[in-house]
Amino acid sequence: MENEKYNPITIGYLYDSDNCQSISIDVISKLDYVNYSFALIDNGRAYIKEKNNLDKILKYKDIGVKISLSIGGWGADGFSEAVSSKNSRKIFIDSIIDLIKKYDFDGIDLDWEYPSVSFANISSSKDDISNFVFLCKELKERFLEFDKKIILSAAVPCSDKYYDYKELNKLLDYVNIMSYDLSVSSDIANHHCNLYANKEIHSYSSADEAVKQIMRYVPKEKIVIGIAFYGRYGEFKGKDFKLGDKLDKPQLSSFSYKDIKEMISNGVEVLWDDIAKAPYIISDGKFISFDNQESIKEKSQYVIKNGLGGLMFWQLGASSTNELVEAIYRFTKMNKT
Repeated sequence: MENEKYNPITIGYLYDSDNCQSISIDVISKLDYVNYSFALIDNGRAYIKEKNNLDKILKYKDIGVKISLSIGGWGADGFSEAVSSKNSRKIFIDSIIDLIKKYDFDGIDLDWEYPSVSFANISSSKDDISNFVFLCKELKERFLEFDKKIILSAAVPCSDKYYDYKELNKLLDYVNIMSYDLSVSSDIANHHCNLYANKEIHSYSSADEAVKQIMRYVPKEKIVIGIAFYGRYGEFKGKDFKLGDKLDKPQLSSFSYKDIKEMISNGVEVLWDDIAKAPYIISDGKFISFDNQESIKEKSQYVIKNGLGGLMFWQLGASSTNELVEAIYRFTKMNKT
């Protein structure tokens, strides 16, 4: 409604592993959604393989946090076959509804990386893009059979490829842009989770560029941009390097934010790119790009300035401290500078 107070949402993806056992109610309470990750697909049906902490996470519903189930993830196969026909989609959707009923999930987040391409050796078809629309339409129709409203979202890359956003806009409640891993295949020392492109260092992908592309089809209030709770690193060969220089090894490896904090506490200097609004480290022959409190502030202000849907991040278990979630809450919810 026009008079309704603008309140950008905050979403934390949570990959269920031993690392999330230390997550506290204080941290979770600062989020609107937790996207529990991941359900996988086997023989056309969605199932949860590991649910070590699921019961614990579901209890956070008692404090008003909504828990969605994220299906897929990088390298998760089975989507193409599951959506290939009306009959196969019914089987897939039936299995999703069963999981919603069993665990009382508040939403479903579809994380197909990506329709129509066989990245990470997953199956694909030229019909994937249109079949994904059919899936969302038929899934949304089934949701209407419930008394409560169930959120339907999708995790998407920083691109308007792979998805029919014009049609999906009619069906999705949120589009979660994975604005990270942007420089994984690059042999240039540039950022993996930057807000803006820095063309001076041949960095052209960014959260801002993705928003501009997707906002041609999807209204701003449905668009959620991403934050990384981990850093990507590549390696130089030799000495005396700077941002934008050529890497000997691209940024295929990662550090958790916990690891990065340890480096900083041991005296490693954090540098800042004021064009990209992104921090980075150059130390011991490594180039490390990541998000920190300062870049979260910039992203939060960007969301508020542009009236976007909110912020999400991957993922809760990658930080042993609460400071990144605290920063998201402080800059987005409290709107403090």
